[in-house]
Amino acid sequence: MKNVHSQTLYAYDSKTTQKHFDSPLAPKTQINKKLILENWDDILRLMASMKLKRCSASQMLKMLSSSERDNTLYKAFKEFGRLLKTHFILNFIDDEDLRQNIQKQLNRVELGQKLADKVMFGRNGKIQVGLQDEIQLVMASNTLLRNIIILWNYLFLSDYCVSLNSQDERAEVIESISTGSVISWAHINFMGIYEFNPDGRSRFAASLKQMRNVAL
Repeated sequence: MKNVHSQTLYAYDSKTTQKHFDSPLAPKTQINKKLILENWDDILRLMASMKLKRCSASQMLKMLSSSERDNTLYKAFKEFGRLLKTHFILNFIDDEDLRQNIQKQLNRVELGQKLADKVMFGRNGKIQVGLQDEIQLVMASNTLLRNIIILWNYLFLSDYCVSLNSQDERAEVIESISTGSVISWAHINFMGIYEFNPDGRSRFAASLKQMRNVAL
């Protein structure tokens, strides 16, 4: 969440704002409980529809955002969302493990974007095709190449892990793989030769079955 330190916190009732008014993390205002409770059945019905895949979250957001601003269900969702956002922010501030896990995911997303830019090294990374089908083909090819690189990294690390005789060394490698990121491309020569092996022989010492048995 961007600028989490400047986000407004909301209380469930007025007693909370009065009791903790001098705290730096004190909620500044309270939510409209009455509005949430009056529309609670509709909120649950819509959430159940998404859970059961009767409608997607994007369809729900599109429907609510295109509705009238004085729509009671729209307002009720906003109030309920403020409560959830406040709960998340307080957990984020209080829980160091949660902050670290979120940062890891953000780092992985950033690495994934950098890999996508690296894969599309030609023409300064710009798509120079105009038709929709051609654009989709370029993006699908980019995704395919990224997945191939990540898969190869997993296979290489799994093959190395299987080759280790020491259980301590193997546990250390597995811990490194599971807590780190396999989105790496320093060993890839993008301007090199792309060789396709038609005979299907593996370049790894371990079999695919042995690699699958590596519990990450």
